[in-house]
Amino acid sequence: MRFRWLPILVVVQPLSISARGWSQEQNSDSSRGLARRDERDNIGAGPLRPLPRSDLSLEAPLLQTTTNHAVSFGMVRRVATINVFFNALRPDPTIIWQARLPRIMWEVCIAVAAAAADGGSPPLLLLLSLMTLPTALVDIFIWAPGFALFSEFETCKGGGFFSREPRVCEVDYARGLGRLLVVAQCVVTGVLYLLASVVSFTAFVDDRETVRAKKNAAALAGVLQK
Repeated sequence: MRFRWLPILVVVQPLSISARGWSQEQNSDSSRGLARRDERDNIGAGPLRPLPRSDLSLEAPLLQTTTNHAVSFGMVRRVATINVFFNALRPDPTIIWQARLPRIMWEVCIAVAAAAADGGSPPLLLLLSLMTLPTALVDIFIWAPGFALFSEFETCKGGGFFSREPRVCEVDYARGLGRLLVVAQCVVTGVLYLLASVVSFTAFVDDRETVRAKKNAAALAGVLQK
């Protein structure tokens, strides 16, 4: 009776031994695979070290003296200087010098702001952007169409509603050419000032983002050092 189960034991026992061996081999293979994966992940990776405080200072000022972007406004300075002389000397006797003086002084201010903004100071970049943007919009959409509408190559006297004298007109090429030159000046200056406004404001925003990123990195380095 006790020998009846002997063939079954002879068959089952090797199977159980082989099953245990297969499971051990699978476990060893999986552990070796994990070890190799960890080795691949750790290749070239050293221990995490916080950045030195000399590179990431928590004392970054809100208004830096210079920016990281090399931006030059020499063209704006030269155009503003040309506009000063052009507005003072252009041939148009109907526009007196008292009416020309505010624009001349404004062009001087733009030239000074452009020269100061070459240093990359963020406040001066913002100031130049705020000065050139409205100037460009007024030149393009107000002065250029207005002078183009009233560009006439003749000067007329009399003939008004309250005048008893007849209307007398004389050919005046200086007035017509002066008005057309003002139209061209307003278009060219407006486009250039609009571009300068966009460039200066973009440099100002980029500098602010750089300062913010440095402050966040410095704060993170301080947390890692604790």
